[in-house]
Formats: sequence, C-alpha cells, structure tokens
Amino acid sequence: MRLSLPLRGALATGLLLAAMSIPAVDIQTLDGREFKNAKILRQEPDRITIAYPRGGATLYLRELTADLQKQFGYDPQQARQYRQDTRDAQALEATAAQLTWQISQFVTDELALGYAYLDGAYRQVCVVGPFATNVAEHTLLTTTVYPAGRYTFVTGHDKARSVPRFALSAALALAVTAREKDQPPDTVPEAPSSGTGWMTESGLVASCWHVVENKTSLSVFGPSFGKRKVSIVAFDKKNDLVLLAPADASALPKGLPLASRAPDLGQDVFTIGYPYGAKFGKTIKVANGIISALAGPRDDPSILQTTVSIQPGNSGGPLLTKTGEVVGIITFTLSSVASLENAGELPQNVNFAVRSHLLAELLRSVRMLPKPSDEVRPSRELPDVVSATQDSVVMVLAE
Repeated sequence: MRLSLPLRGALATGLLLAAMSIPAVDIQTLDGREFKNAKILRQEPDRITIAYPRGGATLYLRELTADLQKQFGYDPQQARQYRQDTRDAQALEATAAQLTWQISQFVTDELALGYAYLDGAYRQVCVVGPFATNVAEHTLLTTTVYPAGRYTFVTGHDKARSVPRFALSAALALAVTAREKDQPPDTVPEAPSSGTGWMTESGLVASCWHVVENKTSLSVFGPSFGKRKVSIVAFDKKNDLVLLAPADASALPKGLPLASRAPDLGQDVFTIGYPYGAKFGKTIKVANGIISALAGPRDDPSILQTTVSIQPGNSGGPLLTKTGEVVGIITFTLSSVASLENAGELPQNVNFAVRSHLLAELLRSVRMLPKPSDEVRPSRELPDVVSATQDSVVMVLAE
C-alpha cells in the first residue's frame, strides 16, 4: 500500500524526532563508507540499524572497523549463533498449528501433560507454557503450538515414556529442544487416580477397572466409616468393571440392589459420586438426567447412554433409578478433544454406563451374586432416594 505524501512526511518526522533523543556517533565501514551523526535505533548481536541525516541503514557489525566492533561488543561466534537461531525460529514459525488438547497433569507451572487427537488417535502430549493463571487440570484448550521434539520422562513406576512435545511459542520450542541435550529425563510421578465406587449387596465394592488398573495401593473412603484398604477380588477388563473387598468389613453401609429389569428409553436416572476426587472435597455430589439411548457407540448393547452430567472421578459410580436400583455403572464420556477435532463442536452430555447385568455376571463368577429379592421398591422423589442411597457410595483412591 502506498502512503500519501503528507502521511509519509509525518512518519519521517516521527522517526526523526525519535532519533533526536539518541546520542549521535560517526560510523565507518571497512570498505570506506561513512555515516556521520548516526543514531543507533536497534542493536543485535550481528548488526545495527541506524538513522543519519541522509536516511537510514542496517549494517553488519563484521563490516565495521575494529574499534567500532569493539565498541559494540561484536563477538563473531555469538553473531553466528544468533543468525542460526533466527533462521530456526523463522522455520518454526512456518510449522505453527492449532492443537486442541486437554490438560491431565501439571509437571511444573510451565510444563503440562495432556491428551490430544493426533494422527487419528487420542494421544498423550507434552506442552510447554507458561500458562494462564486460571488454567487448571482437565481444562480443554485450543492453542497455537510449535513442534518441539519429544518429551521423555520416567514415571513413578520406573517406566520410561516418550511423548510428542509442543511449545506455545517458537522461541520456547527452540529453548526446550536445545536444553534437553544437557538434562536427564524428568521423573514424573503418576498422578493418583480417584473414582467412585459403591457397596453391592454382597459386601464388595463395585467400580471401574480403569480407575485401579496398574495401581499398587487401593483404598476407599466413605463419610460414614472413613478410609479403608481394599484389594481386587475380580475384574472384567473388557467391560471396565472391578470388584474390591474391604480389608475391614465391619460397620460398612448396606449395599445397593441391582435392577431386576432393563431401564426404559427416556427414564429418569441419576448418579452419586466424587467428580475430580479429593481435589474438589470429600462432599458427595449428585447429577441427574435420563436414559438417552439403549446402546452405546456403534450400537454396543452392553452400554447405556445418558444425559447425566459426569466428570473425571465419577467413573465407577452407580447409575440409579428413582427406586434406588442400579441400572448401570458410569464408565466414560465422549471425548471433548476428539469430538471437537472430528465434529467441530463440543459434546453436550453424551455419557455412558455399563449395563448392570454385566456386573451381575462378574459377581456370579466369584459366587457373590445375591439371591433375587421379591421386594417391591416404590419410586420416590429425588431428594428422598438420594438420602436413602448416598451412604453406600464411596470414593476409590488408587496410587
């Protein structure tokens, strides 16, 4: 775009006024060029930008006389490195991309692990910040990122892991890739896992297998009995179910009954649990909705779809009817990251539960399935049925 003469004149006047406050210096190059009363507008490790009475110029420090090079602190090695870093940064700028990812764990204030939909799969990634002060774990972000190699770390179980690494700026990407050559891999303790469980009528705690998988120390917390150690009795990895036995079975709350019939489409249901675990406190939380589909993804008949709102930590919780019977076990939600990448929008209350008859089969496999009851359980108002069932729901802690 061409500027009008008055505007060009105004800009030139502005530059001249800005330069007037800078001390003038006479500059001479090795090939004999002279710039009298030059003012240094910008200095970089390999060059200077000047304004002088007849115009402006950018001069490489290697072109100046020896005394001027010394005056400007010229270091040929530093200048070469600066030019290389500049070229690398320009190349990185061309690789900038939008990444939609969800934070799973902060390693430091400026380094986070998370998950993103990459190359057709949901993958663990590392992103180097700094991050905004209001960003918390489990936040879903869409940010411009720059590839920064791979991040290698050792987990608390001495397992080496390497994941794609990104940075929030080109300069950060260059810095972390250069720094990793001199540093050993980080040790990143695997974050304690927490979920929800509930007492069955057989005295075992039911929950989800993914809550306790690969963990070595398991316990449950209940408001009425405190914290107790538990051990795995049986699990069904395919259907994401696990049965836990408390080490001390005294004074445990009564168990929740399994539904004797499948739920109806549109039926009112609710869950009780511990979303986000102890981080959000040990107060139990309730969410309600309906059965929105009688099958899961790809018409999986073992899964119920529900509009009951769930968060990390709700996994393993009971999906209850207003009669107080369990029709499902909360297992997963539609991935926000994958949905945003594939469909271009965030899912709205698309959540899933394993049908309770699969838990009955697991109980039967260890001969712990209670005999069917002829008791008729009336439907009650939500506050009443919550009050009657909440003591039977526990927080599952897995480390």
